[in-house]
Amino acid sequence: MRIALVSSEYPPFRGGGIGTYVKVVSDALVRAGHEVHVVTNRYGFGSTDPRHSQPVHRDGGLWVHRIDAMTDDWKPKPRGDDVGSQLCTYWSPFLYFAERVAEELARIHQEHTLDVAEFPECGAEGYGVIRRRRQRLGFEDLPITVTLHSPIEDIYRYNLYSRYEVGFQRRSAMEEYSIRWADTLSSPSRLLASIIRERFGLDEDGPPCAVLAYPMDFDNLPALSAETRAAGRETLLFVGRLEQRKGVKSLVDAAVRVMATRPTLEVELVGTDCPAGEAPVMMTELLHSRIPDALQDRFHFVGSLPREAIFARYTAATACVFPAPWDNFPLTCVEAMASGGCVIGSDYSGMADMIEHERSGLLFRAGDVSALTAAIARVLDDPALAARLRAAAPGRIRAVCDPDAGVREHIAHYERTIERHRRREGLRPRAALSSVRVAVLVPGAGPPEALRQTVESAMAAGRDAGVTVEVDIAEDVGQPSGAPTRNGVLGHDVALRRWRAERLAVRNPDYALVLWPGDTISRDYLSVTLAALAANEDAAWVTSWAGAETAGGVPYAGLDFTLPLDVVAHHPVPFAVIRHRALVAVGGWNLDLPLGWSDWDLWLAFAGAGLEGLVLPRWLGRYAARPERTLWPPPTLEARSIVLDAIVARSPEIFARHGAMLWRYRIMNSIELVPEPARDGVARPPAWREWWKLTKACLGRQYPPVARLYRRLRSGANP
Repeated sequence: MRIALVSSEYPPFRGGGIGTYVKVVSDALVRAGHEVHVVTNRYGFGSTDPRHSQPVHRDGGLWVHRIDAMTDDWKPKPRGDDVGSQLCTYWSPFLYFAERVAEELARIHQEHTLDVAEFPECGAEGYGVIRRRRQRLGFEDLPITVTLHSPIEDIYRYNLYSRYEVGFQRRSAMEEYSIRWADTLSSPSRLLASIIRERFGLDEDGPPCAVLAYPMDFDNLPALSAETRAAGRETLLFVGRLEQRKGVKSLVDAAVRVMATRPTLEVELVGTDCPAGEAPVMMTELLHSRIPDALQDRFHFVGSLPREAIFARYTAATACVFPAPWDNFPLTCVEAMASGGCVIGSDYSGMADMIEHERSGLLFRAGDVSALTAAIARVLDDPALAARLRAAAPGRIRAVCDPDAGVREHIAHYERTIERHRRREGLRPRAALSSVRVAVLVPGAGPPEALRQTVESAMAAGRDAGVTVEVDIAEDVGQPSGAPTRNGVLGHDVALRRWRAERLAVRNPDYALVLWPGDTISRDYLSVTLAALAANEDAAWVTSWAGAETAGGVPYAGLDFTLPLDVVAHHPVPFAVIRHRALVAVGGWNLDLPLGWSDWDLWLAFAGAGLEGLVLPRWLGRYAARPERTLWPPPTLEARSIVLDAIVARSPEIFARHGAMLWRYRIMNSIELVPEPARDGVARPPAWREWWKLTKACLGRQYPPVARLYRRLRSGANP
């Protein structure tokens, strides 16, 4: 079997459970006679091994393909073109890396004809491949499985990091997409498998998830004996990142309690320091603040150590403590058990699959400091118990993580993946494009040359797709209609109203497309977008990546999303082919809203009706700068309140579910809150009253996601 294993973590990458997993699995699969292609990033980390600098290296049945995409500190390495730089700078380094993976895997698949590919969900490294396959832009014959390691949603939740960051939202959306559209899933722990199935509501039609423990290469672990344990020295050992989700705060609190009766007890914490999450400090500073002055010298923050240097500490410690409030399948616990360590682990984690309570280790209730304190005290007070746990741990973890059994289980899982792909995707025929009609509006005459380029590109795309393109030019779109609409806000001009309300209704085309003067689409734009719409009846619209015509313009490289977060963060979709019947189903554009806002309102209406959109990962057009009034009008806060009130009224469920996110990115990014002019020599703070009005108009008091925030704004507090 030819297997692709994709992971940005791989030697010489330092640390990381995913990298260890991929190294062990790939070597075991090759030993079993399979051909394995590892696709990874080309890291340096000071390595002098010539293999680590080669684009492709082969060692028997193992091929390692290194993409020169990211630096050691995860910064982009743009190529000659500016596409990579745009994706990484404006959108996401994870999107950029996923696209580079797709390019490399396409080459590998063409040369070697892969049987199956495995991706981690963490970082959404398979997003580019999975999206292309779903949109029939390649990889249609490639079965795909995604392994659950540590979703960013859980990392941020348990680390107490803000989940209102656009980078988090994009990575989270990409990870969810990868999980939903894989053929199968696997998880090393039963816990994470059940969490993902419940979180995403994966029913019988969703990808099945196998529970496959991480295999471990026990033969190459350092040979250690219990004699390395320091006689009479009581030590608690923690190994892992110093993060909230690893439970180090609980460990410190429990150890402080135990030290009241154990004057010789010490604690060693081995791992990289990380942000505290709940405070703007690093974790070591937060932990030191929780330790009484008299006990400070009994806590040792060791920092990072080479992997081989940690095994002696596992054996030497009185107990190895892994107190995570949640964790998947920590390899540090696997290594500690394999080294004969006395392990204490939390029960809300994959450690519940590893440890037989009171036989090969102790489990305690996750997040319960008192329960952790009691478990530590048991080990310290009962040396016979600790000795039994130590003796049983290596045999138990070898049974759970046996590499030979792991290979057999992985191959069986790959075979199930191939079969499910054959049944679900197989050779499903591509939907044929019949003779369809596309109504194209160009609002505003604009410069003659720009207008000519736009019309010619639309007609050429129609000829290439074999469809009828009907172009209307709304020459008088440049000025508002003059009179306020019934809600007191200037809406669309007469020409645009006529096209959207009358011409579309009379002609009843299959699809609609709006292009501004200066916008240009490639010859195959309609061929590709209409094929995607024909293959996906749930899609209301399809667009593609697009570059800006003006220097410094923001490129459009939006994700596939249900809630249009990327529209919120930057600008409306530059141009999209919209299914006409979907327009009719949601009531079309709200013509009482200004340009730009009416587009955003329509996209929200599609999302609220369960109609998705597709963004094709190809650069199929360039868009011209819009008139400024089309992006963030109207100019006054009072008028914006009216506009937002209308949008909320149309899509109440969307705002109920995602109101805080929409408020944060659309509203706050479109308003300049500056101090009020000084009066009587006294400077005034920003106009919080206007914030209150805007928040109320956008969300109202009835939406729970922002109720507390709204109350804080009313009280004049800074959110």
